[in-house]
Amino acid sequence: EKMQRVLNAISETGFKPNEVARSLFKKSSRIIGVIAPDIENPFFTEMAKAIEGEAYARGYRMTLCYSENKPEKEKESIRMLSRMNADGIILMTKLKTAEFRWWLWTDVLMQMENWLLWKLTIMKVESWQPDI
Repeated sequence: EKMQRVLNAISETGFKPNEVARSLFKKSSRIIGVIAPDIENPFFTEMAKAIEGEAYARGYRMTLCYSENKPEKEKESIRMLSRMNADGIILMTKLKTAEFRWWLWTDVLMQMENWLLWKLTIMKVESWQPDI
């Protein structure tokens, strides 16, 4: 009976759950962040399309960030996605220096509550030539 009253109240008021509050409670946002260096390059466009399709099929949504191969933009995107409680980040970069890896370790992963469970994938892109 109590459940029916709650369902009736939801129906009558048009209540919509707050996804931000839900993600905090569940510790999962169902968001996958993708950081790409060049969104005009067909390779990265196709990668983003494939990632979005796979994420969507598994109940996730993708947030795309454009870094322009700039370390500061990559760092800010990682910070933003971690503040959004993203379930994972895919970083496609040419910038895999020791300094950048140290920053990821000390400033990002070690600051996260469940960093062992957090997923960060770094794709090092050396070069890409379109099939012409």
